[in-house]
Amino acid sequence: MSILSRLVLGRHNTNPREWPTSKKIFHTLLGAAVSFQITFATSTIAGGLPGITQSLNTSEEVAVLSITLYTLGLAVGPALMAPLSEYYGRKPIIGISLIAMMAFTAGSGGANSITTLLVCRWFAGFLGTAGIAVGAGVISDIFPPKEMALPSAVFILMPFFGPSLGPLTSAYILHDENNDWRWTQWILLIVMAPVFCVTLLSQETYAPVLQGTAQLTNTSVDDTTLTKIRRYLRATTVTPTELLFTEPLVFSLSLYTAFNYAVLFGFFESLPYVMETVYGFNSRQANLCFLSFVIGYSLSMPVMFLSDKLLYRRQSPSANGLIDPKHRLYPGILGSICLPLSLFWYAWSAYHSVSWAVPVASGIFFGLGAYTVFVSSITYLIDCYGSRAAASAVAANGFLRYALGAVFPLFVTQMYEKLGVHWAGSIFAFIALVLAPLPWIFFWQGHRLIARSSWTARHVVEQVEKPKKNNTSIAEVDGGDQRL
Repeated sequence: MSILSRLVLGRHNTNPREWPTSKKIFHTLLGAAVSFQITFATSTIAGGLPGITQSLNTSEEVAVLSITLYTLGLAVGPALMAPLSEYYGRKPIIGISLIAMMAFTAGSGGANSITTLLVCRWFAGFLGTAGIAVGAGVISDIFPPKEMALPSAVFILMPFFGPSLGPLTSAYILHDENNDWRWTQWILLIVMAPVFCVTLLSQETYAPVLQGTAQLTNTSVDDTTLTKIRRYLRATTVTPTELLFTEPLVFSLSLYTAFNYAVLFGFFESLPYVMETVYGFNSRQANLCFLSFVIGYSLSMPVMFLSDKLLYRRQSPSANGLIDPKHRLYPGILGSICLPLSLFWYAWSAYHSVSWAVPVASGIFFGLGAYTVFVSSITYLIDCYGSRAAASAVAANGFLRYALGAVFPLFVTQMYEKLGVHWAGSIFAFIALVLAPLPWIFFWQGHRLIARSSWTARHVVEQVEKPKKNNTSIAEVDGGDQRL
């Protein structure tokens, strides 16, 4: 640990949950900043696609791959690299990840061919993304489960804020820099550099590393190197994949949250198209409309807080003192109504005769719905699968979420051009309508799937049948390093 870090944050403690509040807030905000910049980089380049097409002599479809490959890197990277933080520590993995991301972002900005740009964008996403999963681990390192709700909510907001603010930022930067697309990468470096400098002041948060007892995921000190590698790869790739394709709970909720996140990525293409085509907006005016999504995400915070305090915490616990996981789904039920409503609203309110504010306002309800469905789904999965498989279930969710997000920008513009604004938007709305019953179904019949699963935590199966007096969530009992 550096002398500078000790001077700024004080002496270290081998139990980070005993740190003073100010120190916990510092590490929470730092993790949020890292997560923001990683997801901010997904969409910042969107405004520069016409410039890339022209200066690198390529097609628009190929230029969009700069978004797709980076986002695919986000899908794959965390599962392979984040568990390394449980052996080497959170701080070095985050630091190395940021250095790699800055290096390949600089390479993207200096690229003189489309091949160089795409390769650099892939590695920037793949190597830089460890900060998202590791940042979630930091939250679980420094806060006991009963105190995790607020810091987790702040951290989870960042993967929604980042992509929504990227197009807006790039639109204004490009306007001031004569539409030079390279500035979509230089601005990322300007954001990344101070964040990296602040990470140098941070301290290690993973207790086993501080205590010298850390091991690679699912390995022991007696394992051979080959056995450690095999078990590590199973824990980080095979198990999440198995859960995704064999567990109806994981697959259904992952598909739902992935679709919602992919629609957000589709808005990178569709929102500017609609606002410029129907209302004659310029790129800056069109991308300002993304602020409605930010308003929706912000409004979801009090919704989640009130749901936790007024609905979840007031439920009667079971014989082992745990609350039925289904009570995590109240915000998701609200969100399942908001999502198809907002998408139909967006699709059928975009007319010359209707104020531009009407379709833009639909983004508030989309943001509210997308965030509440995501958080309630993740907390539900964590409560259902406990310490045995929750991290793998969440990893599977993250993979599918970013994988779909990577694909949507490839076809959204073409879909809007061929089907028209109203019917193209309606396709997404109808899909959201089909998926909307999922939180309701799991609230009503989820206990049947929990009972049949060989992966769900044993105490979850027991607790859905025997009411009692205590009031503890399953996450609080399991504790551990759950990657939110």
